[in-house]
Formats: sequence, C-alpha cells, structure tokens
Amino acid sequence: MNKTFLLVLGFLALTASLAMKILGNKSSHLSELQQYWWIPLPLALLCFLGAGNNKKADNNSKKF
Repeated sequence: MNKTFLLVLGFLALTASLAMKILGNKSSHLSELQQYWWIPLPLALLCFLGAGNNKKADNNSKKF
C-alpha cells in the first residue's frame, strides 16, 4: 500500500481515539465513547507498522 495513505490513516485513527476519549468525558449522552476509545489504536499501530515496512519492501524491489 501507499506509505502516505497508511500514515494518514494511522493519524486519523489516533485522532478518532483522542476525540472519543474527550467527547466521552464531556457529554453524558456519549459516555460509551469513553469506554471504547482504545478500539482505533490497533488500526493506527498496524498502519504505522505497514508504513515502516513499506519502505523496506520498496528498497528490496528496486534491487531486482
């Protein structure tokens, strides 16, 4: 996948997690968001790992 796409998706997932945590604290109607703020974090981790691996794969493919 494209490195830029993975980085943008990772930062978007981190932003969503932070927004869920903040909105869950402020509104009693959205208190469930505070319980599940961690759910986007594995997606962010996978995106950042994929973006880091993507560089190595590009370098190896150019050798051949």
